[in-house]
Amino acid sequence: MPRGLDHVVHAVGDLEGAAGLYRRLGFTVGARNRHSWGTHNHVVQLPGFFIELLTVAEPENLGTDGFSNLFGRFHQSFIGNQDGLSLLLLATDDAATDAAALQSAGIAASEVLKFEREGKRP
Repeated sequence: MPRGLDHVVHAVGDLEGAAGLYRRLGFTVGARNRHSWGTHNHVVQLPGFFIELLTVAEPENLGTDGFSNLFGRFHQSFIGNQDGLSLLLLATDDAATDAAALQSAGIAASEVLKFEREGKRP
C-alpha cells in the first residue's frame, strides 16, 4: 500500500538559529512549541507536509515512556553527533496495520504511538 510523507524532522542543537535560517530562506516558521518529554520545535508547514525543526531543550524531562525513549532520547543522541534530517514520518490511515506490514517487509518501524495537539500559528 502506498504511503505518503507526513513530515521530516530536522534535528538541531540551536533551534532559534535553525528557525532564523528557514525564515531567511523564505519559509514561514511557526511559533516555538514544547513537548512534555523535553523536546521543543518549530513547524514549517508546506502543502500536505511539514518540516519539524527540533531540539532537546529540557533533557531533565526525558522519562521512560515511549515518546521519551523513541523520540527524545534518540534525538538527544543524534544531536550530540550532528545536526540534520533525523526522522521520516509516513502518513497513514491505520498505523498498527502499516507498522506490521513494514516489519513483515523487513523495514524497521517503531512501536505505534499516538500524539496530537493543537499547534500555534506564527
